[in-house]
Amino acid sequence: MGGNRRARLPWHCNEARGSVPDPAMKPSVLALLLVNLLSPGGVLAAEAHAPPALTQRTWGQSEPTDQDDNNEAEEPGEGDNQDEPESDQEQGSKSEDSPKQPDEQGSEGQPSPVKQPTEDELYKLSPIPPLSVYEELVVTATGEERVLSDSPIPVLLLREQDLREHGANNLGEALRRAPGLALDVHNYGDQFGGSGLSLSGAEARHTLVLIDGRPVAGDSNGVVDISQIPAELVERVEIVEGPMSALYGSDAIGGVLNIITRSSNAGSAIGGSSRYGSHHQQSHALSASHGNDLIGASLNLNYQYFDGLEDQNWLNWPGGDSGPYSRYLMPPAHQLGVQGNFALHAGRFRLKLSSLLNHHRRQGESAELYPEPVGTLQYSDPRQQTRWVSNAHFALQLSKTRFVDLDLGGTLFQSSSAHRQQQGPDFRQRQGRDGLFQLRLRAALDIESSLLLQGGLELYRQDLEVTSERYSGEDQAPETIIELPDKAVHRVEPYLHLDWFARPWLEVLAGFRTTIHETFGVQPIPSISLNFKPWRFTRLRISAGRGYRAPDLKELFYEFDHSHLGYLVLGNDELQAESSWGANLSLEQRRLGGVLTLRIGGFVNYFTELIELRLNPAASQAGLVVYRYDNLGRALTAGAQLFMLLDLPYLEASGSWRYLFSRDLERGGHLVSRPEHSGSLSLMGKIPQARLRLGAQLSGKSSYLSEVPNLEGTGLVSELETVDSPPIVMLGLLISWRPIAALEIHANLSNLLDQRRDPGDFDRLESPLGRTFTVGVRLRFDKAQGRNRPPPKENNDAETPGAEPLLH
Repeated sequence: MGGNRRARLPWHCNEARGSVPDPAMKPSVLALLLVNLLSPGGVLAAEAHAPPALTQRTWGQSEPTDQDDNNEAEEPGEGDNQDEPESDQEQGSKSEDSPKQPDEQGSEGQPSPVKQPTEDELYKLSPIPPLSVYEELVVTATGEERVLSDSPIPVLLLREQDLREHGANNLGEALRRAPGLALDVHNYGDQFGGSGLSLSGAEARHTLVLIDGRPVAGDSNGVVDISQIPAELVERVEIVEGPMSALYGSDAIGGVLNIITRSSNAGSAIGGSSRYGSHHQQSHALSASHGNDLIGASLNLNYQYFDGLEDQNWLNWPGGDSGPYSRYLMPPAHQLGVQGNFALHAGRFRLKLSSLLNHHRRQGESAELYPEPVGTLQYSDPRQQTRWVSNAHFALQLSKTRFVDLDLGGTLFQSSSAHRQQQGPDFRQRQGRDGLFQLRLRAALDIESSLLLQGGLELYRQDLEVTSERYSGEDQAPETIIELPDKAVHRVEPYLHLDWFARPWLEVLAGFRTTIHETFGVQPIPSISLNFKPWRFTRLRISAGRGYRAPDLKELFYEFDHSHLGYLVLGNDELQAESSWGANLSLEQRRLGGVLTLRIGGFVNYFTELIELRLNPAASQAGLVVYRYDNLGRALTAGAQLFMLLDLPYLEASGSWRYLFSRDLERGGHLVSRPEHSGSLSLMGKIPQARLRLGAQLSGKSSYLSEVPNLEGTGLVSELETVDSPPIVMLGLLISWRPIAALEIHANLSNLLDQRRDPGDFDRLESPLGRTFTVGVRLRFDKAQGRNRPPPKENNDAETPGAEPLLH
């Protein structure tokens, strides 16, 4: 049924590797299209190949053709490689009646040794790709590492080189420049806000954020601030849209954002980078790694600084107007990050330890205007956040078809904010501690190379404690208030995944998870995904499932008192759990003429018991807005999307477009902060002989609805008023030059049209920063060891079938 598929256990899941392209050998686009469409081995020729495996070929070998597939031998190497997966071309040429190849390598059929090209030669053949969302690389998409072209679930991938080439200091900036993704930047980078990723029309807090596959505790608003994740600490980012709770755990209502940090490779490497930009934005990083067949370790350091963006009208208040409350539209900030890991591989046993520590500090200032003789009072508003994410992974391979592993890990998030009078005794300070602990036990069984069963048990514990201290007079003792006593909540989630290769052209992935919550009881969470392969390089993916999210401790019990800032947020212990049902459809055609990739898709999601902050007019008063968490009811989102990439020898053109329909089924009208249309167009000129790349990207979002408080003449808040926010158009330019293989220099001009939100308009999606210029340099030296060293990432996808970037 499933052909000769090898066991796909984690021991045998390595990165895909392809041959080195030669731009000079590319014929015209029209000729490529005609040859590929009309030839027997073209994209329209049905290919009854076995289920997916990784492409592994020796550097310098040309891509195997249909005629010589049977003669291609596996890559030689040490040890028993009988479970190494074969490439798509190898399996596609073997019928079920063909005799099985011996597991041990023999002398016959061995490829002749090929001289390894130097890094300098590799760069000339394949320069660095542009900022792209890649669809065809190895990621953890279904609980195991898979080649993306064969994943039953559509996955978007952003790689390390994309982050550095476009001058992104943090992950939030990088995702904002990835077209087709609606990044929720409500209060982005201002004195008290952060940024989060919104998927499938859901809110940012409905996106489950993982670091190295493990969930991360969010901030006070339930959103993990991705602008605090340094880009230099990230190896790649994986994004899955739609309700994925059955596969990834509860909270994945809108989708999943998986942040993969850097790890060690075979050999030794050391490097560093520096970046400088407008408003004295700085980013500096150092990295070192060493590894061999037994152990590996890496250490990465990162420091960032931002000088702040001051409001020009600060303290320039007309009569009767209190003027801007905050001094900075974006306050001065600095950030220090440390990330490291250690890996041990001894026989059938594997151990991996990883940790990430990030400290972020902002220095804001504010003012309050009182009648004379008090006048204007100025305050310092420092805020700091420290996040520590750590994990220990133990794995044991029981046999070639069975393994078990154990994960122990968690997140500790500590925050502190203060409001200190600069020339007086008034002082307020709040401290919070949020912990998330996870234990996961998993086992897998590969049955006859056509059915993979994975089952496990996950245990979660969340802790939250918030205290505040107030000091109002010189003769008064500080008052300590326990805003939220130390509370803990537990849940257990048993699950089972079934990955069945029913036919060479059909894969079925079914998942079932049960969430057992100590407060909200038992919830069943199913999902199913189908992956059709009607033709070579064609994929039709259909998936459906349920998303589930229980209210967190903040939403249930927390009284977030920011009365000095003019608002108060109240928890609600009567909240119900949020739920969603959704479906996704994706049709992808790769390698049309060897130069064109297309993907169209759509989705629909139905949400119930959505939780949102609602204004409480009865409790609000002059100078104080009171909000309360409540269940909204029902909502619907649906959309369509189109991705396109045309890759020519000296030019790369890509485009993306997304349509989003959103509806509040309880109150009517569209959901706020959700643009109906968004799109992007990118052009990248490539000059391999000069090692130079010149690019331009135009992106935009249509107008959308925002909510702002409607103030009556007395200053009382009566309701939230819905207003139309104007469309957004962004233009960026970049240049990237590599004078030698180890050195890379890049310059970026972002937001050339100087699109920015007005001061105080915090419901706009764009940043108030405006036009910025950044220049950076990166230096890295590598010394490879062993045969398992992957080629430079710039070449991983060059000519490998199913390894093209989908879009820019």
